[in-house]
Order: sequence, then C-alpha cells, then structure tokens
Amino acid sequence: MNANTLFPLATIALLAVGIARSALSAPDPELAYGDIRYACAGVSEDSRIDPRWSGYSVKLVFAAADGGFLGDVRVTIVDSAGGEVFAAHCLAPWVLVDLPPGKYHVEAVARQSHTRTFP
Repeated sequence: MNANTLFPLATIALLAVGIARSALSAPDPELAYGDIRYACAGVSEDSRIDPRWSGYSVKLVFAAADGGFLGDVRVTIVDSAGGEVFAAHCLAPWVLVDLPPGKYHVEAVARQSHTRTFP
C-alpha cells in the first residue's frame, strides 16, 4: 500500500471510531407505548445516574443467575383486569416504565421466561 491508499483508509477508520463513540455515549432515549413513557437503558454509570429515571415508577433489571445482565428482553405488563397496558422489546437490560399506581403482572422473556406480580 502506498501513502495515497493509507490516508483515506486511516481517515475512514477515525471517522468510524468517532461515530461509534458518539453512539455509545448517547443518552438512552425516552420512548412511548401509547400514553405510557418508558426507556430501555444500559448499565453504564451514565445510565444509572440519569436523573430522568427518578420519575419512573417501575424499574425492571434483567440478569441471569450468574449475575450477568440480560439484554434482548420482551416485556409485557397487564393490569389486574387482565388488560395489556405495556409491551416492548428492549435490547438493554434495564426497562423503566412510568405506570400509574396499581397491581400489575409482568412477563419477561429473555433466555428464559420469568413472571412476577407486583406490588
């Protein structure tokens, strides 16, 4: 390779690193399922201390038995009458949902299925 080939390749590599770095440092977006706000968040320190999450009434954290976080989770929440109030597919292991007070049933499917009723 000569210098005329190396310079464009080096420039492309630097641009790719810059784009990847900015994508990784971008804040987790707030989303909506109908009138319900939610977010799929990662486990970085920036995600953990993000002040936007303090207003969410439900924080679901998905982890395997060995403690490793699980991403790529499908979450469905139904109310006490059995009506679906929320459904999402999140690639991140934290799912924050702003639900009104009430009793809900959560089903999450990742590597294995887990269900829990709260409160």
